[in-house]
Amino acid sequence: MANTTFTIVKNIGILSENYNSGWRKELNLIAWEGSDPQYDIRDWAPGHEQMSRGITLTKAEAEKAGRVLRESVPVPDTGISVLQDDLDNEAELSVELPVQKKQDISFLADIRKEGGAISKRAGGFRKEVNLVSWNGCRPVVDIREWGVDHKTSGDGVSLTEAEAIRLCRLLNNAAE
Repeated sequence: MANTTFTIVKNIGILSENYNSGWRKELNLIAWEGSDPQYDIRDWAPGHEQMSRGITLTKAEAEKAGRVLRESVPVPDTGISVLQDDLDNEAELSVELPVQKKQDISFLADIRKEGGAISKRAGGFRKEVNLVSWNGCRPVVDIREWGVDHKTSGDGVSLTEAEAIRLCRLLNNAAE
């Protein structure tokens, strides 16, 4: 990405920070290659001189992702949202989710039927919000481009519950 040009139009907020390296997962409004600004979620080095892979969302995609995060990511076997009851009580957040293994990736909450797809693009890929366990690790909220068969994935970002809660709050504030 060394030749990619971008302008951070607005730093909306920090989702988390690695205190050892200084890298921060941020939500920003970014104009990539001179295009119209879009919401962007990714890790940044101090000073924004380096970045990780992430995902960009249009305003409509960001609004839908926020709605899906608030309403549609159920804790398995309970039917309640991971985030619904914790938006106002982040300090007490410690949801224990059962880990299920299905090849290298487990979709613990398959919300595609419930509106988890936030957009579609050519080639059959679509941006989705899912609760995923990568390689049997602790489940995370994942916003990523997926092929329709879920055997191929594109750019995306995985969020802890606390990061997902902060993202919901920041998206709510940005929409106002």
